[in-house]
Amino acid sequence: MKTINESKSKNKSDNYSSLRVKLATKNNAMKILENVNKKDFGMKVSMDELINLSLKNVTKDDIELLQKKSLRNKDRQNIVRQIYCRKVKKVTEDEFIGVTMKDGYFQFLKENMIELEKLGI
Repeated sequence: MKTINESKSKNKSDNYSSLRVKLATKNNAMKILENVNKKDFGMKVSMDELINLSLKNVTKDDIELLQKKSLRNKDRQNIVRQIYCRKVKKVTEDEFIGVTMKDGYFQFLKENMIELEKLGI
């Protein structure tokens, strides 16, 4: 039979989880937390509080930047192919590779530069 103390401690530990980050990221967060806690009065601020505050301040622009940074060259090529299929004609991936080797491809890129830049290409 569990005692009250055992069930309380189990419930507390259920609310926490580990998070895997790079060592440099951890060190950066620890430095910031140390600066936050350099004060004469008040309780210590926890890492959880620091992270929660930081996450609340993530903007739509930050999310878009991260999404653009995550694009691989293959992703960029597929995005350009989708635009090409929508604006010129539908082609397979293999046919599109042939399109990229023709002079008209660079003209297509110039004409659609604004749209491509918005997509991070």
